[in-house]
Amino acid sequence: MKFSSCVCNDCNGKIVYFVSDKWITPSIKDIERNSREESTQLYEIKGDSQKRPTNWILALKNSSFKESLIKFLVDAWKDNSLAPILADKVLYANHNNICYKYSTDGVNMSRVEVLELFSTHEEADSRMLFHLTSVPDNSNVVIRTADTDCLVIATVK
Repeated sequence: MKFSSCVCNDCNGKIVYFVSDKWITPSIKDIERNSREESTQLYEIKGDSQKRPTNWILALKNSSFKESLIKFLVDAWKDNSLAPILADKVLYANHNNICYKYSTDGVNMSRVEVLELFSTHEEADSRMLFHLTSVPDNSNVVIRTADTDCLVIATVK
């Protein structure tokens, strides 16, 4: 899976946190989302052989697509065929309120819920900073995001 390879191999660290928004309805964010979304089409990703949207930019403006994509990823990452991609790294990824920890012995993937990282935060920026509380002091951390809010919040902390 190309996406998994990018997530795991694009960093030098041994621990990767893949943190995403949680799409709640109704939400105070609905007005902003409705102004951005170009489609209200409901999406369900059923497998990796499913035909992908021809227009990813348009699909990524749809909350239903993003929610379905994250659910697909957290389920797909437990597949043993991804063990060589994860290699010696540990991957944390969230879906809704749950955070999963993925690791491998080189052959088998392991996925366990991390109760300490259970989060009801709606926005990825606040979730990222919440995840930072589990990182040991004096660790080097790299945050990759296109959201400038994260930069502002991280520098204030």
